[in-house]
Amino acid sequence: AVESGPTGTFSSETVTTDGNGLAQASFTAAAGPAGQTTVRATWGSSSALFTLNVVNEQILILSGDGQSAPTDSSFALPLRVKVLRDGAVVSGEAVNFAVRSGGALATLSTPITTSASDGVVSTAVQAGSTSGALVVRASWGTQWVDFNLNVSKAKALVVVSGNSQSTLPGTPFSAPLRVQALEGGQPLTDALVSFAVASGPAGDFALSSTKT
Repeated sequence: AVESGPTGTFSSETVTTDGNGLAQASFTAAAGPAGQTTVRATWGSSSALFTLNVVNEQILILSGDGQSAPTDSSFALPLRVKVLRDGAVVSGEAVNFAVRSGGALATLSTPITTSASDGVVSTAVQAGSTSGALVVRASWGTQWVDFNLNVSKAKALVVVSGNSQSTLPGTPFSAPLRVQALEGGQPLTDALVSFAVASGPAGDFALSSTKT
């Protein structure tokens, strides 16, 4: 039941617990003023209290959440949010983006930017040199949303030897083609590397795939 604050309706006011002892009900805030609502669930003499907020301003994630990018590279998608007041988009509002937590480092192209006519705001993210989880928060007034990102160790395949050789048709090149697999700048064991002719005369490999 609603004890204080803006009222609303429950999907069901009485619910039976399931096999795990859990009971749940959805709550829809009534149209009207914003404010803090207190809801109490009771079972016999026991009770639990929920504190909810009914707001007339919202900031919603449109895209960019859940991405992953290698260290020292840009995330493929910008972080995009939309701001609304009383359900309508709002233009000309300043939205702040900031790295909140996580072990990874990142740079934001526009930490503070203004909403367009469609209420949309975005910023690009450049991953730093440290891998790990990354949380970027977009805030507008008292409202905020978090983007959960991940920075992975950068992978690279580097030519070690065997480049720029010459041979006669039908004969093997004198030196094998050697590459090194790196992850985060460190040699990577058990990486499966495939070799294939990209252009020019064809040929045969002793092995088309091999592990480091």
